[in-house]
Amino acid sequence: MRGRFKTTRVCSSDNYILSKKLHMNMLEENHEVFMKMVTKKEIVIKKQAYVKVFGNLMAITSSEVARFEKEITIIWK
Repeated sequence: MRGRFKTTRVCSSDNYILSKKLHMNMLEENHEVFMKMVTKKEIVIKKQAYVKVFGNLMAITSSEVARFEKEITIIWK
């Protein structure tokens, strides 16, 4: 009886052609799932707010942005 192997593994020493085919199928499935997420706009990239302190960028929260936006320069990345 043949043992199961992980689909994330690129190649198997026992059967290289089969494992390569399974890996390509997994990549195609992942691509389809991610493309559906992109078309539905499920992936949201949030920008982070920073302030410059002594030459270093420090991340701040949204509540801190509301509190300090009139007093200091907010950098969005």
